[in-house]
Amino acid sequence: MIAALTGLRRGEILALRWSDIDLEKRFIYVRQNIVMGVIDTPKSNTSRRVVGISDKLHAALLNLQLSAPEGSEFIFLIKKEGNLYDAPHISRIQFHKAIKAAGITKKIRFHDLRHSFATLLKNQGVHRNDIQGVVGHSSATVTDIYMHLMPEIYSKIASTAEDAIFSE
Repeated sequence: MIAALTGLRRGEILALRWSDIDLEKRFIYVRQNIVMGVIDTPKSNTSRRVVGISDKLHAALLNLQLSAPEGSEFIFLIKKEGNLYDAPHISRIQFHKAIKAAGITKKIRFHDLRHSFATLLKNQGVHRNDIQGVVGHSSATVTDIYMHLMPEIYSKIASTAEDAIFSE
């Protein structure tokens, strides 16, 4: 849910600590990333950012916080025998279990949620520079790679062109 509603990278999500979440103001502060089991700074300067929390995500995070073990530092990161699980393991195992449980048969990569997030915002009319800021891309050119047209947009474009050409 957090990936689909924020566009955060897998490593950014897994490195989130409860101290990075402001449930009152409804913000997520992206301050770190995990790669190969090592927590470090985000991918780039533009990756360090603030992301809003929607109503449904807010409710889910509240529930998650209530069920979190006392003194939990990380929101999602799991430790095994004192070591942090690596991000690919979590996305391969846990994410694909969730996809299968949801009855989704199409092969979906965790990173596809990031592309979908950018695409949905674009198709809702959000300016690409705003999308760039939310997803933490270093340039709008990179953001353009993430945004795809949804099938229903093709019909809308065709109708808009027809209206422009044949309007009286």
